[in-house]
Amino acid sequence: MKKHTLKKLTGVALSVMMAVSMMAGCGSKESDTKEEAGQNTEGESAGTADDGEPKGSGETLTVGVQPCSFCYPVIYACEKGYFEEVGLNVEYIVFDNGSSMNEGLAAQQLDIGVNGLATIYTVCGGVCDLIGESESCATGAIYARPDSEIAKAAEVDGMNGSKETLKGVTILGATSTLTQQQAYAYMDKFGLTAGADYEFLNMDYSTANQAFIAGEGDLISVDGLNYISELEEAGMVRVCDYASATGSPYRSGIVSRRDVSEERADDVSLFLKVFYETAEELMNDIDTFEAGYLEYVLENGREYTEETVAEEIEARPLFTKETMEAADYELGISTISAAEFFAEIGVIEESNLDNLSNINPDFLNKALDLNVKAAVRE
Repeated sequence: MKKHTLKKLTGVALSVMMAVSMMAGCGSKESDTKEEAGQNTEGESAGTADDGEPKGSGETLTVGVQPCSFCYPVIYACEKGYFEEVGLNVEYIVFDNGSSMNEGLAAQQLDIGVNGLATIYTVCGGVCDLIGESESCATGAIYARPDSEIAKAAEVDGMNGSKETLKGVTILGATSTLTQQQAYAYMDKFGLTAGADYEFLNMDYSTANQAFIAGEGDLISVDGLNYISELEEAGMVRVCDYASATGSPYRSGIVSRRDVSEERADDVSLFLKVFYETAEELMNDIDTFEAGYLEYVLENGREYTEETVAEEIEARPLFTKETMEAADYELGISTISAAEFFAEIGVIEESNLDNLSNINPDFLNKALDLNVKAAVRE
């Protein structure tokens, strides 16, 4: 029987999860199987069927997800038995944000991560390949208090604020996520640099919202309609959105650890096949999508309503095969853009941008019979 691990993890709790996983014997069994799989000859992927079609290895494939709509295809496919039908044994672990999921990937406790902007760190760090994208996200925003001089400042290019009102502020948000990028990009528009001109205080999303409403910090950078609704109900004022700060929406990424990509290529392709076929099913049955997703997020501590769920799904439609059949679609465009931005401001080492060559559409193309190309740096 497939094991589903429904745990809301932070970086602190991750070590506990690792210990539990090892005690259950999953870690050692997986390692042994991988060593055996590595003994195949002529560079063939372990488990490939004689007819060239991918074949599931039966090994546990541990997938990191979040309480976000772009992750729900994994949960729904597990519930419906879709992974089992193609020979995959998928286990998923729920993380609160992308930072803690990255820790799980780096510690080899996850094989695949369905993540947001945080995918850039595992790709640039050489830990993971970017193997797919799940959605185009445009729900990030920055908020100030209504009595703030920032909120009262004139709007320019969709943003309120000025160098004078923003210098010296403290911004609440989560590092290694979309909220950090949009905050840094927003402040960069006014010539301000983190550390020297303002402070970015790292908090998980829910803690940051609670702290900001309670009076901590000058600005908050958020992502997620539930958090936005909570702030607006408290009277907070939007001063910028993600697209205004960065110039474009962000595509949430799917990554595979590089050793998993190499040793279990068929499992990776089959995962993507099921993921996108499930995404298409959900997008064609919005009522089922909304009902199931609401139950999932409520189980994982998010204060969503039917209205919030409907708004999020509408604002963040899932990618399907049709999305990627578009003539101008390339895998990894926004990953490259975000990584280059973080390199410019010193968060990512310039030399690590070479690892953007790990944007690999081969698994996607095999899974869905596509001809997607990888985006490349200019």
